Amino acid sequence: MPIDRFHLVGSTPLPANDLFCYEGRRLPALFIIGAQKCATTSLARTLFAENGFSRGVPFEDNRFSDTKEHHFFDVEARWSKGLDYYAQSFPSCDKAAYTLDGTPDYLHSRGAADRLARLYGPERLARTTVVVSLCEPVQRAQSTLYHMRLFVGKGLDQSQLIGPTLAHIQKDPHISFRDLVRRDADVARQAREQPGAPHDDFNGVLFSWGRYGWMLDEWVSAIGELHVIPLPLYSHHELATRLELTCMVRRRSQGLSINGSMPSAVPWPPTRFFSQPDAVAALGSGCDSRKVVEPPPGPRIGSFAHPPLAEDIDPDDAMMLEQSFDASNEHVYQLLRDDPRVRVLPSGFSESEYAGFLTLGTRCPECLRLLVPPVMSTPPAALPPAPMPLLATRVGYNSLSVGAHAHVSAGPLLLVAALVFLVLRPRPRADRAGESVAGGREGERPEVGAAVLV
Repeated sequence: MPIDRFHLVGSTPLPANDLFCYEGRRLPALFIIGAQKCATTSLARTLFAENGFSRGVPFEDNRFSDTKEHHFFDVEARWSKGLDYYAQSFPSCDKAAYTLDGTPDYLHSRGAADRLARLYGPERLARTTVVVSLCEPVQRAQSTLYHMRLFVGKGLDQSQLIGPTLAHIQKDPHISFRDLVRRDADVARQAREQPGAPHDDFNGVLFSWGRYGWMLDEWVSAIGELHVIPLPLYSHHELATRLELTCMVRRRSQGLSINGSMPSAVPWPPTRFFSQPDAVAALGSGCDSRKVVEPPPGPRIGSFAHPPLAEDIDPDDAMMLEQSFDASNEHVYQLLRDDPRVRVLPSGFSESEYAGFLTLGTRCPECLRLLVPPVMSTPPAALPPAPMPLLATRVGYNSLSVGAHAHVSAGPLLLVAALVFLVLRPRPRADRAGESVAGGREGERPEVGAAVLV
């Protein structure tokens, strides 16, 4: 019986120093620890379907262990029972060569990193790959809200996993993201107006779980190395991400360097399964995925329908909310730039492909739009046509080369000067109710291309 698509019992025996076969069960060599709603489900399911990883098995009260989430290191009632108990949520060693635990709650669960390090031990931990997918925290919070609303009325208010989110929604479980942000922004503003009172700047779990800075610090300190997948990089290089990650897990789990040739007992690359063997072969003998040719992007797994963020948040509240993430985001950027223990996956791509990936103003500039008076659609009949924009007028004026027209007589020059004066002279303000100098009705959105301040 095959143990996965690339390893056959009898033909490709597993090494004798298999640290992930524990009590006859296949412990995960890969952990996807978060962040919640940052494509962890999409990544895990594709690894199951196309990259030879085996799912967990249904186990007691863990309703997610046969999908991707084992919720062991974030639930005291489970991790306190030890590694033997954890191993029972995975298939037997003769039926699986590689497994993963894709629980996104591990990232924000204090102590989860230390528990993993203690239970795995130094030798097994050194062969384990831990990755975290990160995305812009405001959009992450919006996606989480509409996802978690599916659990309203399911009797999970006291659940250790879902209860905190439902508590954040509080009395209005069907609240929109716009109203939730407005409510929390008002609380923060009131706190700031009280001298000496502690600030409550968006501390609900929907927002606090998007402040990744301290979380990365805790995980790096406990396990020594962390691979970060910026969501925009994954979105554009999904196949490269999976190939490099799979290659890395196979090498590290056998105690091999990420670069160099694989032994014959661990065949790589698995070209007979992938639909793009030429792309897989581009990895060569190492795990360099830069030459992989990406197929057209497929549908995102695990996403839920909700309004576009720009239509579901007030610009003033969005700006205030984004400011609450500034310190954390900057710390993450610094870790990616300066800390050799924190590595970007997939590797080798330009930083410009994911620069500012945690900043709302970069990912969704229209979310921070400050509305300006819209342009008047029909000027008053008594006024002459509106002049050209000032910048265009200056360009046209500066294009008149005096040197090239030195022979022009004074008469035409005076005529040109008079025309310029008529075009550039100040105009009286419109006094119609509900109209501005730029025109349009108050409250309307500016036309496409109108100037906005961000």
